[in-house]
Amino acid sequence: MKAVFVLLALVISACFAQKCTTTIDCGPGNKCVDGNCKVRPECPMYTPPQLKPGCHLETVLDEKGCPKYKQVC
Repeated sequence: MKAVFVLLALVISACFAQKCTTTIDCGPGNKCVDGNCKVRPECPMYTPPQLKPGCHLETVLDEKGCPKYKQVC
């Protein structure tokens, strides 16, 4: 099942890849490879935490420059 999910994610990312000329053109946690933004393999895929009432999520960068979620109350 995990292999099917990974294959599906790769197909979708190949079809809808963001175009770039430098890594600056890509979002946090991505890098420019051959004119397309690709996910950096050193960045873990974080899942958003459960929100407490009255809180919201912000995306922040960790020490490696990878995006992660921070709950702000």
